[in-house]
Amino acid sequence: MTNAPSKLPTAFVILGLALFPAFCLWAMRANSVCYDERTHLQSGLAHLTRGALYTQRPAPLDPLAAATSAWNAAWVCLRTGDPRGELYFFSRAQTLAAREANLWMGLAIGAALVVVSVRLWGPWGGALTAVSYAFTPAFIAHASILSTDLHAAALSLLVVLILWRAIHRPTPVTGALLGVALALALACKLLLVILIPIIGMALIYRKHFIGGDAGAPRIQWTTWGVFVSALVVACFVAAWGIHQWSQLGDPRSPWGVSLSRWGAIVQTATELRGGNRLRYFNGELGRHSWLFMPVALLVKTPLPLLALATLSIAAGLLERRSPRNGDAPAGGSAPLQPVTGETNPSPDDELGAVERPKARDRRPAPLAFAAMASAIYLIGVELSKTQLGSRHALPAMLFLPLAIGGLAGRRLWRRRGFRAAGVAGLVWLAVGTARVMPFPIANFNELAGGPNGGHRWLVDSDLDWGQGLHALKRWQDGRPETRPLLLAYFGQQTPEEAGLEYEGLPSPFSPVTTDEKWLHLRRFPEEARGWIAVSETLLKGVYNQECGLPPDYYSGLENEPIVARIAYSIRVIHRP
Repeated sequence: MTNAPSKLPTAFVILGLALFPAFCLWAMRANSVCYDERTHLQSGLAHLTRGALYTQRPAPLDPLAAATSAWNAAWVCLRTGDPRGELYFFSRAQTLAAREANLWMGLAIGAALVVVSVRLWGPWGGALTAVSYAFTPAFIAHASILSTDLHAAALSLLVVLILWRAIHRPTPVTGALLGVALALALACKLLLVILIPIIGMALIYRKHFIGGDAGAPRIQWTTWGVFVSALVVACFVAAWGIHQWSQLGDPRSPWGVSLSRWGAIVQTATELRGGNRLRYFNGELGRHSWLFMPVALLVKTPLPLLALATLSIAAGLLERRSPRNGDAPAGGSAPLQPVTGETNPSPDDELGAVERPKARDRRPAPLAFAAMASAIYLIGVELSKTQLGSRHALPAMLFLPLAIGGLAGRRLWRRRGFRAAGVAGLVWLAVGTARVMPFPIANFNELAGGPNGGHRWLVDSDLDWGQGLHALKRWQDGRPETRPLLLAYFGQQTPEEAGLEYEGLPSPFSPVTTDEKWLHLRRFPEEARGWIAVSETLLKGVYNQECGLPPDYYSGLENEPIVARIAYSIRVIHRP
């Protein structure tokens, strides 16, 4: 395979980047409106049409949230005409158009990862990255709905790529670019404030552990001062520009941001640290567990993805312990040699644009740098206690396909057994992803019992984000005896819009018409009869208190025989 024609890895790259939008289009059309999609689109439309992110007076810090949804709203305007007259209940055509914008963003992320992988490990590295990215359910899921989590992943990747360049050449231009990218990231999700310590750690490492070493040129304090100043000024100006200079106060005033806004920032930071929301985790309803995010990633990430990334990292560590002169990456174009004198440029230098030194080089390898950034990000997410799902770790998950691409840069790649293991892992990944389609949101790996076993571990955006309403309608159409259903639905689409015949049960945050007779009960009555469809998120009681219901309102249905599980997220029960 190392002597295979160069067109073969290119074909795999094209295949991966073609399969990814195909999977996204499949999911895009099968999934009903997921939670927060229309809220984000409303914010984006309001930003475009009136210079603010909400149609009504927002909470103190709301204008800093989800500004990047204006990208989706602009795409809707381009594809369907000006939809200014509708600001909440959008048509299906507008929803699909908003999702298309995320599909393009997901495709751009995949292409960027492939380019980086090719430059580091050659054509086969790019092929492995393309295929592993294309078959990762989390990326498919968030590229097929209007999700600001994909925006967060894209902007985090942009920040890290610019940061990698900046630690090699800290110029005013790279500082300004990094500042603008950081401002865009903060306008997407306040949680991306985690990027600030990542930037700080990278710059400290560059200044104090690399600067002056024989492996990299010394950079003067004045250069660092100009770089950091450019970063801060560009970030400030870009942030004010994104919010149209009117959302936080007058930037020309001595304080810039009014005192009330500073108080709101402190309050929001406290809330991020406090973790006051209920969440369902491993069979229990609670407020926070430090195990939530590690376990969520363990059961949500496909096992072959974890195995291949671990194999790549382990092989790389072994090679660092026993380097060989003159080794080149299989399928790569530049040698990976220990530094003993003048050498050809390595893949590390291609991204950093720094000549290979004659002595020991202490600059971080690209994969190690990406791993460090991902680890700091995950630690920040864990400390924030805002985990509502594994989606908050999506930026860190971009490390996995990049690490898998590194398999092609290992000496072991020349061995047939090593290559066979890589191919087998990718086939396993592809089969598992195909089985969960077209509802990749509900993907769980074999440790959790697959998507049908996911409800025992997590709900909300990890399993049930309202994606199953159209599937429920198709199921009802084939069974006339189920009309009307007793429906408790978690999502933002109206059942009438989907064409369902139903009687509404209490459904927090959902546009379901509910008879008041259900609202004054302590629990869902045992004597209720008929066909009952209830979303797993409501069954577990995550948001029940938001509409005055006890968390265990639907708990009596937990042990009822299941007739059907729709889109892995809606449980159908029959009481004759």
